[in-house]
Amino acid sequence: METLTVVAFLVGAFYLVHFLKAIVNALWPFILKKDLQLEFERFGKGSWAVVTGATDGLGKEFAFQLAELGFNIVLTGRDDRKLFRTTTELKSRFPYAQTRTVNFDFAKSRDPREYRSVFMGQLSSIDVSILVNNVGIITCPLFHETPLD
Repeated sequence: METLTVVAFLVGAFYLVHFLKAIVNALWPFILKKDLQLEFERFGKGSWAVVTGATDGLGKEFAFQLAELGFNIVLTGRDDRKLFRTTTELKSRFPYAQTRTVNFDFAKSRDPREYRSVFMGQLSSIDVSILVNNVGIITCPLFHETPLD
């Protein structure tokens, strides 16, 4: 009888831990969103977030998540059509968010003066609070062909 009580206790403890973990996982996004909202309030209304590589994948999702929180978004990419599509989609989901686009290819720009005049020049008139530096650049050979030095 004592063994049965121990087994029942262990099974009950297992299910209790599993249940509590499920509750924490369900509430965690709301806890994070609240923390991000506090950050937004710290920066104030009219703050801008610059997202490089914003037309696909993680960069696009960062832009949408920040727009949902109320940030204005600067979308940066190298393809005008993708920038236009992403901006249109973002504006349709979050009409209150202001957007700007910067067409800039970080992989082709090796001159810091070009970066300063083209990219930074378009950001000089706004209050940038957040940078999501998500741009992807591949400038080297395959990993196994890269020299050790």
